[in-house]
Amino acid sequence: MKLNLSIISISLVAMATARHNEVIMRPIDAPEHICGSGGCSTMTHLEAPHTYSMCGEDLLGITSMDLSEDPISPGTTAKVTLKGLPIIDIGSGSITATVKVGSVPVSTRKLELCDVVSCPILADEPLTAVIDAEIPAGTPPISLSLNIKITDSTGVEIECVNTDLAIQSLAVAATLPDTFQWGDQNGVNFLTKNLNQHIPQYCGSCWAHGALSALADRIKIARNSEGIDINLSVQHVLNCGNAGSCHGGNQLDVYEWIIKNGNVAYDTSNPYIACSSESTEGFCASVDTTCTPMNVARTCPTFNEDCVALEYYPNATVTEAGSVKGAENIQNEIMARGPVACGIDANPIVDYEGGIIDVPGRYQIDHIVSITGWGTDADGTKFWTVRNSWGEAWGEMGFFRIVRGSDQLGIESMCAWAVPGDFTETNYPCHEDGDNCDAATLSKTASNSPTLLAPSKGEAHTWLRNGQSSAF
Repeated sequence: MKLNLSIISISLVAMATARHNEVIMRPIDAPEHICGSGGCSTMTHLEAPHTYSMCGEDLLGITSMDLSEDPISPGTTAKVTLKGLPIIDIGSGSITATVKVGSVPVSTRKLELCDVVSCPILADEPLTAVIDAEIPAGTPPISLSLNIKITDSTGVEIECVNTDLAIQSLAVAATLPDTFQWGDQNGVNFLTKNLNQHIPQYCGSCWAHGALSALADRIKIARNSEGIDINLSVQHVLNCGNAGSCHGGNQLDVYEWIIKNGNVAYDTSNPYIACSSESTEGFCASVDTTCTPMNVARTCPTFNEDCVALEYYPNATVTEAGSVKGAENIQNEIMARGPVACGIDANPIVDYEGGIIDVPGRYQIDHIVSITGWGTDADGTKFWTVRNSWGEAWGEMGFFRIVRGSDQLGIESMCAWAVPGDFTETNYPCHEDGDNCDAATLSKTASNSPTLLAPSKGEAHTWLRNGQSSAF
């Protein structure tokens, strides 16, 4: 579903010097800093089309469907007008209108058929039915749909119709909900796994962890939390991204690199080793992290055999990226499209053990985290829910909460977002020893493109061949 959403950007932020010192600050050179494959510019506002389809019986002969508003504002009741030419007589029955996020129902409204239309319904006489559908406050605009099912007095289905729903831009919505958590949308978790940047040795790569965690979450949202989670390779970014190192970087630079590079690998092809070219921590001095095919994606066949660089590997793309600041603007972006990667002053959270952080005052941004939602405590305290990259042993299972609305620790002053593009859901099948995907062998072959299977409807296949992204 396409969204109509206004984004506000970050302004110039001063250089930070602090304990962690993991963030390279940068100026944002446009009022609305948006980057895509064509370069950086302002964001294009998108319209969401309205269509409907039959999902079962059509004994009412539906000819059209209209909505009282399209897009629809969360927290309102949409009036759905169905028009048709029935093919049978119907004495009475019932209507069930169900709004779903993906496959999860978020509201159900049941009505008596004769309260909506004049009964009996006669064949070949034009019919108009106006049905109310409740759109709960806080409903996220991801694969939102409405199902209307009509049965006769005996429970036999006589009509079934589906339609996609577009949610009104949250920037102009009347209110934002008190609580919104991507980790719990009506019992469904849209967040990917927690990460730990500190093992197998210390590496100041929070900027890459925060950026890729938020992007992986957005991919999971795009997939309606279906299928095995897709987790992205921080090490690929460290090896090749030119966005930073174990001594600091910038989260928006990560997204812009993915756009320019064409993709980022999944972490199963390039797991995190907490090393970059300049790091001498732990075993890093003896590890090659230069941007070679071997350090993009690899597999290792067996004992005493060399690893193989993969010419084809699962990867994800980004279509556009940008920045956002200010509590309400950040809420709008999170609720509309998913978690964002934000800068904070990490020093006050080092010894955090739980609760809502409340530390007003000056700050120096030196760390990147991802905001995954917000809430309101029983005493009325408004807070952000934030995922760190220090593992579940720290904080509240790797998360922390901090007062919302007063830019504490700078958390509302430097956030970045990215829009996922294609991502691999069906891979090109490499052999266990990688021989049919060996970059060293295939790069010497004049014509070596494998036969690619056509994707199933609705599937995004993204395979990489030697630095060139292809979407099928």
